[in-house]
Amino acid sequence: MTDGPESMRKGQRGRSDNPVESLANEALRSLARKRGAGTNVLHEEYVIALHSAVLDGSESQRDRVVEWMLDTGVTVSGLIDLYIPEVARRLGAEWCEDDLGFAEVTVGSARLQGLLRDLAAREPLKPRPVTTQGVAIVVLSDEYHTLGALVLTAQLRRMGVSVRVLIGVAREKAIREVSQGGYDAVMISASHVETLVQIEKFIKDLNREMEQNTPIVVGGPVLNVERDVAAVTGADFATSDVVEALRLCQLRITRPAEPTKKTVE
Repeated sequence: MTDGPESMRKGQRGRSDNPVESLANEALRSLARKRGAGTNVLHEEYVIALHSAVLDGSESQRDRVVEWMLDTGVTVSGLIDLYIPEVARRLGAEWCEDDLGFAEVTVGSARLQGLLRDLAAREPLKPRPVTTQGVAIVVLSDEYHTLGALVLTAQLRRMGVSVRVLIGVAREKAIREVSQGGYDAVMISASHVETLVQIEKFIKDLNREMEQNTPIVVGGPVLNVERDVAAVTGADFATSDVVEALRLCQLRITRPAEPTKKTVE
């Protein structure tokens, strides 16, 4: 769900008028801080270097490029949110244009995924985590492009949100796991239009099993097709923007109470 700002909604749920406890509001504040620090700007030199490293280089070369980027001011979150998705997007475009073969794209994507895993482990834990019922992220079994879902997972966990990731699981198992989890939202990542029929059936069965009215969001490269993805699949919303998804789902947060300070008499 990190592939672009496009958003659509079915209109089943209204927007929040009180942003005080909005998780989306907190995410926007965090993005504003990054903009002020200049960390949301893609530099072509870095993109080209990372693209080359994941395609042609060894793992050690990839790591050297990453350390160079970090040493010159790119943040870990910037690598996760900006550079990895951009390189992945270029790999996909080069495959579609027959500039790269399947094996090359597969290897490059696997190296990006490994890099994402390593970088996510380096991100500092949020000192005062927010509390929600958590979010379920689903990539169904016939979907092979999982990088976007993993980027989304890293972004949500950075905010302190508990995330359950279900990748490549059978539809029946995913329905069982999600319907019994009591999540605040379900986010489904999809990359190609052929999966829309499968997603529609999954959402229909999931809504039948869930006891609570949980918002469902579809995102990913599939939103680039000229179709109303929310209407086609039966999702409540369709967006590739994590902040927009949080806002549309109206996720609320609570914070742990401040510890009582003892006074010395």
